[in-house]
Amino acid sequence: MMDYVAAIVVALLLLSGALFALVAAIGIVRLPDLYTRMHAASKAGTVGSGLLLFAAGIEIGGNRGICTCACWIRVFYTDGAARRPSAGQGGTQDRLSSFAAFGAGRSS
Repeated sequence: MMDYVAAIVVALLLLSGALFALVAAIGIVRLPDLYTRMHAASKAGTVGSGLLLFAAGIEIGGNRGICTCACWIRVFYTDGAARRPSAGQGGTQDRLSSFAAFGAGRSS
């Protein structure tokens, strides 16, 4: 019975993590400027990857698997918080246009 409950929890975590990753991908494509794209990628992508890793930790089971996945989740959250301001500053200094991610050029 517990295996069945664990399988349902893992499936729900995987689906919700994939949904967050999909929202991040759609946000990157559909949002108009650099800062809103960064927001979509950083927030939804970090939560989505955290949920996927949490599901992997439950599926692996045992203390070692759960602790390993928890450490990777912590790396994702701390790395994202350290990377976002520098990426925004780089985009501001380069004056990237709204289509710079797709190779359309720079604004003047």
